[in-house]
Amino acid sequence: REPDGITTTADGRYFITADEGDTDSASNSKNQWVSGGRSVSVFDAETGELLGDTGNQLDETAFANHVYPDKRSNKKGSEPEMLVSFDLDSIPFVAVGMERAGAVELISLKDPSHPKVVALGKIAGDEDKSPEGIAHFIVADEHYLLTANEMNGTVECFKIGRNHTD
Repeated sequence: REPDGITTTADGRYFITADEGDTDSASNSKNQWVSGGRSVSVFDAETGELLGDTGNQLDETAFANHVYPDKRSNKKGSEPEMLVSFDLDSIPFVAVGMERAGAVELISLKDPSHPKVVALGKIAGDEDKSPEGIAHFIVADEHYLLTANEMNGTVECFKIGRNHTD
């Protein structure tokens, strides 16, 4: 899975990894390149058991929102980077920075065995956004995300709406 980021849910029941797929130097016994994950994985914090994974939802969502980096398809795709967990209306969520897509994706953990991408926020600008860090905060009962963007040295702020379906 080659995780680049890790967080836990507020209740401590789960830990979640952002699986960047950074296996540039990995190979199998036949000298063929192998790739890591490009997903977000949910684990039971007590046992370490893998419960669920977003599969290809991250790249599919980036593609559907016209931010998928085609030239990176064979090199980690949208590249999930860092992530943060929080509860919104008693439902655990994870927000993950998508480094090469220049976006943040919001994932519902209502069913930890089937994490579901429910929203994408695009970082302003056309190129060189690369969110490396992410933070969550609440002001006046409103939820916000901040990203620290490596390539252009900016910070982006997103307000999370409450019209989610999960």
